[in-house]
Formats: sequence, structure tokens, C-alpha cells
Amino acid sequence: MDRNIGSPTRQVFNALGDQTTTEGSQETYQQKLFQLIPAEIVALYLTLEAIYLSSRTDLSTIVYWGLFVFCLALCPVYLSKLQSVVNRRQLVFSTGAFVVWIITLGGPFEFTFADSWTATYGALLLPMYTALTPLFVEPK
Repeated sequence: MDRNIGSPTRQVFNALGDQTTTEGSQETYQQKLFQLIPAEIVALYLTLEAIYLSSRTDLSTIVYWGLFVFCLALCPVYLSKLQSVVNRRQLVFSTGAFVVWIITLGGPFEFTFADSWTATYGALLLPMYTALTPLFVEPK
């Protein structure tokens, strides 16, 4: 699946298996939704976090936030360079989705704000962000 929302052309196969091209086809809400979730970057963050947490007993706030900032900075670069996403709004909302996912999972937010942190914030934020975001990203 192409990562760009509203890709101008799409390869389609008819019942006989012949390939045809359709111009300007509209994507469904579900297709947009999947294209806005930076799953590869979330997986990278979770991997780095698991390695860090399993190898340390004295956790550093700076290192923990460093992992988050590294993945946050990598998100738009990865999507634009390796996934060929050109829609700036899509890059912004996908990067925002990364932040929302990490808030939901806890990450450095939970570690830094342990006294006042509750998982309820992320549990409420994730479905709201996920439901609304595809409505604001239009094809370019």
C-alpha cells in the first residue's frame, strides 16, 4: 500500500488479472487511518526502550527522553525519504500520532511525571486523535 494519502494514480487489477490504472481515486477513511500511523517508528521506539530498560537499573531521564526525541525527529524524515510521503499535513499528523502513541504507552512521560501520571490520559487521547486525524488530512 502506498503511504501517500490521495495518491494520484493507483494500480488496479480487473477480474481477468489485467492491470489498469485509475486516476485520482479517493481513499477510504480506513486507508487514510493506516497511512497516518507511523507503526515502524513506534516499533523502533519500543525496541530501543525495551533494550534500555532491560539493561539498566538506574534509569536516566535524559537518556529516556533522548530515545523519544530521536524517534520523534526520525519520524518525518523516515516517512518522507523512505516512504516517499510528500503531503506536509500528513507528515505533521503522523508525527503527532507518534507522540500520542508514546503518551499512551507511558514512556518518558510516565517516568518523568510519575507522581501525577495516570494512563487514563493516553487511553482517552489515543482513540480521539485516531478518530479525528483522517478527517483533517486531504489528498494533495
